[in-house]
Amino acid sequence: MWAVLTNEIHAQRLATQRLTGAAASSPEQVVGELLAVQSQDAALARMAIAQRADCHCDNVAAAIDSGRLVRTHVLRPTWHYVVREDLGWLLELTAPRILSGNAARHRQRGLDDPAEVAVILDAVAARLAGGATLTRPELQAHLLERGLLTTNPIVGQQMAHVLMLAELNALIASGPLAGREHTYAAWDASAPGRDRATAIADLTRRFFAHHGPASVADLMRWVRLNGTEIREAISALGDRLAQTDGDGVPLYFAPDAVLPTERPARAHLLSTFDEAFLSYRDVRWPRASGHPLGDDLYRWAEAGGGPVLCDLADGGTWRRVEKPGRLAIRLTLATGLTASGRREVTSAAERAAAALAGDGAAVTIEQA
Repeated sequence: MWAVLTNEIHAQRLATQRLTGAAASSPEQVVGELLAVQSQDAALARMAIAQRADCHCDNVAAAIDSGRLVRTHVLRPTWHYVVREDLGWLLELTAPRILSGNAARHRQRGLDDPAEVAVILDAVAARLAGGATLTRPELQAHLLERGLLTTNPIVGQQMAHVLMLAELNALIASGPLAGREHTYAAWDASAPGRDRATAIADLTRRFFAHHGPASVADLMRWVRLNGTEIREAISALGDRLAQTDGDGVPLYFAPDAVLPTERPARAHLLSTFDEAFLSYRDVRWPRASGHPLGDDLYRWAEAGGGPVLCDLADGGTWRRVEKPGRLAIRLTLATGLTASGRREVTSAAERAAAALAGDGAAVTIEQA
């Protein structure tokens, strides 16, 4: 059953995640506070970061190109952007459980022989040695040429899992962008030097500080750790965390991280995977009447758009459609939105387009 939260809690989340609170000073500050930003839809993950730093996606791309932000598999079996300095200890903390949880998937893709997998991973690391950066298709071609992969109907899936294994084993991470694609680069796996309890306490504090108020179940959805370790961390953190109630569910936040609303906006276009929307397991944004999805759940595998928030409610969906020199934002809104609410959503779409659009691109806002 979904918990019902007060508007105050929803508003606090938006402010503390810097969607309505003071803008962050840089993309690195955004990602450092959130600790990890889910990014399988990489372009919209960069938009989510830009929204919180009040900048263009190009500024986020520059932080990636410089190596200050890294895109890799961590926390869960999906991509995240993290600050470079955090990646080592996050991998040490979360990679073992991700690897064990995905062992069956690796077997299904023919990556079940440890010796063969080790040879493949060594070949990937060797190809990226000396500062080389290559895209996934380029690395796949290299492995095919070496005879370490063979052309078959699932070779693309095999390659995706090879790269995931290389990332989780701290051999590679993302390199500079190559147009719309991320490249891969060798990773300097320096020892993090943190004991497990300290690492879990830091992760727990930063999650609740910049996603809160949130529940233990929310944190367990966000990262593959067990509830006992998380509750021990909460106890050890003491008064660095405070607790409130969300329809009978204990919700935690950091009092010193609560931000006032300094950039008030009634509407926001969020990515499907935005940390303000997907981070919460037991609660969801209430839906405006006449929502285009009715009572259906979002299909989280979809990319290219996401939910529209208006007046602290889920007011519909949006989608990005790009063609050379043109960007369209297509809105499908709840029939229950007021005329003023629709105007606010249009303004939010214009802000999203401004962050996404390339130089000289024609932008259109379309409503279904």
